[in-house]
Amino acid sequence: MTKAQNIPLAKDQVGWLKRYVNCTNFIRFYAKSVSISKVFDEDKRGPDCWRYTVKDGERTKAEVRESGTLDTLGSCNVADYCCKDGNVILLLLEFPHYKEYDGLDPEGMRPIAPAQGSTGSRIRNQLIKKLESCNLETGKEYHVVISNPVQFQASLYSLHGQSTRGNIKAGSLRDAVWKALMVREKNNFIERLKSYDPVIIINACTKGVTEDVDCLVYEFFFNARKNNVKLPRYFHSSAHPSSWDKYTTIEEL
Repeated sequence: MTKAQNIPLAKDQVGWLKRYVNCTNFIRFYAKSVSISKVFDEDKRGPDCWRYTVKDGERTKAEVRESGTLDTLGSCNVADYCCKDGNVILLLLEFPHYKEYDGLDPEGMRPIAPAQGSTGSRIRNQLIKKLESCNLETGKEYHVVISNPVQFQASLYSLHGQSTRGNIKAGSLRDAVWKALMVREKNNFIERLKSYDPVIIINACTKGVTEDVDCLVYEFFFNARKNNVKLPRYFHSSAHPSSWDKYTTIEEL
């Protein structure tokens, strides 16, 4: 694995980012200031994935297909199957983390699939318990799709190599970049929501962007209601899946 480039966060960088966060040309301005354009190339877009099928309290891996986007936990591209027969449970994270790429070099890194590493392990181990709150119908199969509203590495970890845990600068940078990217990615996310036609949506994003995702989901609900489309049930996770444990709750809004 290529070592991340060590580009320090300048003292005034976060403030500068926030001044431009609502600008539609934000990414172009920022890319000019710091060489990050490669991180946002289209081939760095991390695809959503169908990870599990759930039925009667049992979890099975999604069938792996050659045409799918494979990951170490076994999943396939959602377009291959799950959206054809409905019953999608959409688990929303926020953006692809560095472990969801093969390599850290901004030019050569390749997307794998959402929820790798400890996040994927906790989802695998905790999923059935967490879904008890959703009161799934007996005898019905549900397809668990993991989706990032922003499909690019908003943390810019591949550039600065700094964890956001306990790091205010890196965390603020991550949230600001995510919000700026969402200006560009909003329509893409809404269209994915429409195409999945989920029966359940679980917002498990980090706190910095949870409310932003709420706004987008409610906009989707508003438009669906105008078109007399049945709305999915909407839940909040009390923690990001990377921290899921027996105390984590999934509550319907």
